[in-house]
Amino acid sequence: MIRQKKILRISHRTPENFYLGYVLLPFGYSYNNDIAKAKQGDTLRFVDGNDFTIFTVRKIKIGSPEADILCRLRYGITIKGALMRWQSNAKLEGHGAKVVSTEECLWVIFETN
Repeated sequence: MIRQKKILRISHRTPENFYLGYVLLPFGYSYNNDIAKAKQGDTLRFVDGNDFTIFTVRKIKIGSPEADILCRLRYGITIKGALMRWQSNAKLEGHGAKVVSTEECLWVIFETN
């Protein structure tokens, strides 16, 4: 049986630097769980309507040097700064800040060509 590819929508604008084909997203028990289960070939749809093909999705530890470096390269802020923004956004969306894991986030790598 052929698996149906999914279109996964995220509340994230399309990144400007395409030599860095990834985004970091918050993760929690029921927060972005669909993104965590994405498979290679699924479509990542950004809030501004641009679509990209997912290469892979990985959970990474927020306290790791890798998460901090990836966050600084992509967004120009520390991973702790991103975590604070994610928690604030979760509150604005009507969730509690606790829906966002303080232990891990999602590293979504997508194809840029």
